[in-house]
Amino acid sequence: MTAPLNATPIEEGPVRPSAHFDVLIAGAGPAGCSAAITLAPRYRVALVDRSDQQTFRIGESLCPAGRRLLTKMDLWQDFLRQGHQACYGNRSIWGSDGVQETDFLRDPDGNGWHLDRARFDFWLRNHAVAKGSQLYSPLYRQ
Repeated sequence: MTAPLNATPIEEGPVRPSAHFDVLIAGAGPAGCSAAITLAPRYRVALVDRSDQQTFRIGESLCPAGRRLLTKMDLWQDFLRQGHQACYGNRSIWGSDGVQETDFLRDPDGNGWHLDRARFDFWLRNHAVAKGSQLYSPLYRQ
C-alpha cells in the first residue's frame, strides 16, 4: 500500500521552509522524486515544485529499464500493485513526419508500461515524503 502524503492544503500565502536542508530538489516530477527517494534516508531533503498537479497531463509510458530503477528504490512491487497497463512497444512521430517504432519483444528488461501520469507522479511524491523528504508545492504544506 502506498504511504499517505502527510500534508494539508495551503489556505493562503507562499510556503517558506522553516528548516535547514542538505539538498534542495527543484521539481517533483519523476526525476525529482526519484532523487528525493534515494537521498532522503541519508540527507535532509526539500522537494520543491511549482506545479499544482491540477493541470491535465497526457499519459505516458515507462520504458522497460524503469523496472531496474524502481527495483533499486525498493518500489517495484508497489508499482505493480498500481495497475498500470503493460506496453510492448512504442510508436511515435517526434520532430519529423517519419514514424519511429521500438518494440520490447527482445528487450532484456521485458515490457514497458502505459502510465496514468497523474497517479504515477502522486505515487512517487508519496514515497518521497514517506522516505523523509519535505514537500513544498502550491497545494500542500507539511
